[in-house]
Amino acid sequence: MFSDTQDGARATAIAYSIMNTAKFNGLRVYEYLEHLLDTIYRTPKNLLDLNKLLPWS
Repeated sequence: MFSDTQDGARATAIAYSIMNTAKFNGLRVYEYLEHLLDTIYRTPKNLLDLNKLLPWS
C-alpha cells in the first residue's frame, strides 16, 4: 500500500500492526476491528481506556 502523506503512512502502519497482533493472538480480525471501532465510537472519550481494547487484553 502507498500513502500520500507521512500521517497516512503512520496510520496505515498502526492499522496493520493492530490487525497482525490480533491475528497472532488468535482473534478473528474482522470481528475484533468491528468491536474495536464500535467501542471507540460509542464510549465517551473521558471514559475510554485503549489499553483494555488491545488484542492481548
